[in-house]
Amino acid sequence: MDNNIASTMKKYNEVTRYQDIVSTLKKYEENQLETLRKNLLNAKIVEIKFLNGEKRAHEMFVNLNTKGKPLEEIEIIKSHLFKYLIEGENSDQYKEEWYEMLDDIGNKYHGKYLQNISLFKSLTKKKQTAKESLNYLLNEINNEKTAGSVFEFMAGDENKSIFRVYSAVKNHDLLKLKKYIGHESEISIDTLDQIWKMYGQIKFEQFDVVMVALLYVPTKEKKSLFSKNYLDIVKFLKLVLLFQIHNAVHRVSPSTYTNRFETAAVELYSNQKKIDIVISDLVKDLKINEVTKDHVISGIKSLKCSGKNKKSRDLKIAKYIIQMVDGYYAVDLKAEHIICEKNMDDDLVYEIGNILPVVKDRYKDKSIDKKLKMYKEDSMVNASIKKFLDKGVTENNYREIIKKRTDEIAEEFWQQFEGLKKWEK
Repeated sequence: MDNNIASTMKKYNEVTRYQDIVSTLKKYEENQLETLRKNLLNAKIVEIKFLNGEKRAHEMFVNLNTKGKPLEEIEIIKSHLFKYLIEGENSDQYKEEWYEMLDDIGNKYHGKYLQNISLFKSLTKKKQTAKESLNYLLNEINNEKTAGSVFEFMAGDENKSIFRVYSAVKNHDLLKLKKYIGHESEISIDTLDQIWKMYGQIKFEQFDVVMVALLYVPTKEKKSLFSKNYLDIVKFLKLVLLFQIHNAVHRVSPSTYTNRFETAAVELYSNQKKIDIVISDLVKDLKINEVTKDHVISGIKSLKCSGKNKKSRDLKIAKYIIQMVDGYYAVDLKAEHIICEKNMDDDLVYEIGNILPVVKDRYKDKSIDKKLKMYKEDSMVNASIKKFLDKGVTENNYREIIKKRTDEIAEEFWQQFEGLKKWEK
């Protein structure tokens, strides 16, 4: 039966439900199927007919689904949109595009997507609650023309709709935007993609709204501006990431500056300010220039990099710091202790200089001579291991190098941060 379903229909809720039922029935024994058949024959069916088309159905179920349960915000918006769009000649296309949008974004982010849609359409320079976003959009949808406009922005035209950019940002996969941005031959966004994946690693989602605004380039003018400012955007992302890692060391929550990100996003989206000016203003507003060398270095050297219990927080931060210093942006890396954690009385065990980001922790509690041989095998594909071995590490001097490495990592992190934070445009 599945092969008889048109490809354009396979994302509809009805099709998904049908496939669930078929899958369940295949598991039934013969006697169970007979019982089900009898129950169905005895069932009473109540049918509600809407003589003037589906529009009345959407009016009836504006706040409740067919099971009588409250609708999610995204479902309420859909109901209001389709109340005006469902009877047009493009209704099937609208349905297909709607479900494509939902599928691409993922269930987890539907609510936050609505908040972004409301923010950019209303140009309100502050974070909106889910209820505020819903109410704004509901007020925007009052006839077929306004419904079409909101739909086009949310799920429609490939260039005008924002969901492809939003999905790439939330799922930390910017490479899917190469065609959309349209600069394959002029610039490579590989570096941007690698750095953005690091944002995902440290779970810095407060910055997502700025990234959406930076990458939403539906016009030739915006595409030209994006290309012109690409290197500055990469530098800016590195700077904000270093700043956030520094704040994480000192337990400063990113929620303290979330509203400033909303303002910057609206300014970028609406072209109220050029990219370079918005970046410069944001650097000033976040007071990035006020961060001192002593504060950065003392924080890094204070980390206790244990992989046990709650102390693993410091270990994760240490791993991110080393990755930034070494330019090693691979994701899902493990933290390897050069001197094994079983030597817990050793003063060097929990220092950041004793940590290496690795793809697979295959070194475990092996002796230092065996580890050095294994490190050498992996150095061609691991920038941090190669950099460590390039210091001339041996069985005799590894302790001295680890101790010195703690100071070097802190200093190099500060040098990167200082070089980027001097933002003058």
